Amino acid sequence: MVGAYTLIGASVTGMAITMTARNDPDASVAVIGSALMTAMLAAITGYLYRPLIRRHPARSHAPAPDTARTAHLETSTA
Repeated sequence: MVGAYTLIGASVTGMAITMTARNDPDASVAVIGSALMTAMLAAITGYLYRPLIRRHPARSHAPAPDTARTAHLETSTA
């Protein structure tokens, strides 16, 4: 949900910037507030989604293979 609200905020901010740049009479001065709110939502979204995006090395709880045993198997089958 936070990601969706961040994207909605970004689209509203983009619309407000475009309206201000084209001197639209319905444009408001709240562009700065909208941009700050979008930046705050983006920071919160990044913080919440960070654990899902971060990569961890593969962790295996299996014991390491015995190299002496595999070497013995390779020589006995030849």
